[in-house]
Amino acid sequence: ITKRSDQLAIKNRKDIDIDSQPIMKLLNRGPGEYLRMIYDDLEQEILYGKLPNQKEAISQYILNHYNG
Repeated sequence: ITKRSDQLAIKNRKDIDIDSQPIMKLLNRGPGEYLRMIYDDLEQEILYGKLPNQKEAISQYILNHYNG
């Protein structure tokens, strides 16, 4: 179990390489429940290896999936 845990791209949501302020700025929105939905999605995408845990890649993903 420890070995598998060490291989995870992130261990918890705080490890995601973007926080709420840049997300709100990207989407030109204020705080809201949508942030939780985005973080849930990002967490899954990163853990399943579909999205690198890099701010630029995450920002582009958010723009492509949540802008509009």
